Formats: sequence, structure tokens, C-alpha cells
Amino acid sequence: MILNFPQPSRDRPWSLGVGPLAAIAIAAISLTGCPTGAPPTASQGEGDCPGCDFAGQDLSGKVWSGLNLNGANFSGANLEGADFSEAKLDGANFKDANLQGANLEAAGLGQAILTGANLAGAKLGRAYLRGANLDGATLQGADLKDADLLNATPTALNLGDATTTGAILPDGSQGE
Repeated sequence: MILNFPQPSRDRPWSLGVGPLAAIAIAAISLTGCPTGAPPTASQGEGDCPGCDFAGQDLSGKVWSGLNLNGANFSGANLEGADFSEAKLDGANFKDANLQGANLEAAGLGQAILTGANLAGAKLGRAYLRGANLDGATLQGADLKDADLLNATPTALNLGDATTTGAILPDGSQGE
């Protein structure tokens, strides 16, 4: 498949500026519901897309580090090994998403929906998860060191063998 991307113009000031292989990777990402109108270039680690819909897509290994993805929909997506470090994900929907081994260090996940998400082995150190819904989420082997889970639901999380050193737990207690 050959992909032709428009050149920047006054009506379309963005340009992907990518080679053919990167263009194919970007083309696989659906932009349904992206309010900015400009495609994110997540495979290059640049471009914000708050409110975008990536539901059900295979985005394993993608780099989203530092991006503004507040309110984005990743429900049912395969995000295994993806990098969301320092990303803004407040209110994002990760219901039933596979985030196994994903890097979410220092990510802002306030009020995020993580019900049924697989976070086994995920790196959530220093992540902000206040008010996040983790009902039914798998957290075995996750690193929650210094994470803030205050008021996350349920308040009695099954953390299994997750690392919680320095974390603020949903009930306000300190992790050990």
C-alpha cells in the first residue's frame, strides 16, 4: 500500500514529515474522534491528541511519552510494552486494555478508567492515580513505588506482589 500525505498549507499547517515505514505505522492508528483534527505522531514521540479514540487497536510498543492524551479512549486496546511515561492521561479510558509491562512512570492518570485492565508488570512509579477506577485490574508484579492512589477505587485493591514502597494507597495509608 502506498500512502500519500498532504503537504503543509495554510488550511493544513501540520505535516507528518515521516518516511514510508513510519507512515505505515501511523496509518494503522485510527483517528476517529480526535478533536484536534491533526494526526498524532506517537510513533515518533510527538503530537498531542486529547480525547482521541484508539479503542480496540494493537498499539503495543508505541511511544506516547510526555503527550497530552487526557480523556483518550484506549478501551480494549493492546498496549503491551507501550511507553506512557510522563504522559497526561487524566480521565483516559483503559477499560479492559492490555498494559502488561507498559511504562506509565510519572504519568498523570487522575480519574482514569482502568477497570479490568491488565497492568501486570507495569511501571507505575510516581504515577498520579488519584480517583482512578481500578476495579478488577490486574496489578501483579506492577511497580507502584511512590505512586499516588488516594481515593482510587476500589479502596481495597488486590496488589498481589506489586511494589508499593512510598506509595499513597487508596485509603490514605502509606505503602511498604
